[in-house]
Amino acid sequence: EVADDDDGAVDELLGKARDALGANELGRALKLARLATKKAPGKSAAFNTLGRVQLRRGERKDAIASFEKAVALNPSSSFAENNLGLALIYDGKYEDAVDALENATELEPVEPYMWNNLGMAYEHLDRLDEARDAYKQAVAAAADESGGAIAKGNLGRLAGVKTIKPMRTAKIDP
Repeated sequence: EVADDDDGAVDELLGKARDALGANELGRALKLARLATKKAPGKSAAFNTLGRVQLRRGERKDAIASFEKAVALNPSSSFAENNLGLALIYDGKYEDAVDALENATELEPVEPYMWNNLGMAYEHLDRLDEARDAYKQAVAAAADESGGAIAKGNLGRLAGVKTIKPMRTAKIDP
């Protein structure tokens, strides 16, 4: 655990790691995120950020382990669950991805990209009716046109289709 006065320093490190990730400075982002997990080994957000960096670097197994740690530290983090689900999709573990993404959408039912990711996991399992329902939830949850655009595209792509290979992901959570 980190003392309260150290928490601000860890949050600052995580902010810098996210900024580096946004600037595609993946080496720097990785160093900062790892430092944050060392300084605050009980902070879910540190492992979630580390997982995001690892996933961007193509380190799926490490990302999954980091997201699992983030979820274990904070089981009510829809963001960590969503990111875990997305990493599991990328790793071909679709049943596990469905579990994580169902948890994410239960925790945060108004996030369109979480519903879209769940639809994608269902698609990989050829559970197309459930995929369509998830995409419909994503479109309904979108507050504006752009928020549900990917889900609308995925839903349109599934119109009348009996079996399909999924195409597009939404995004990883902050």
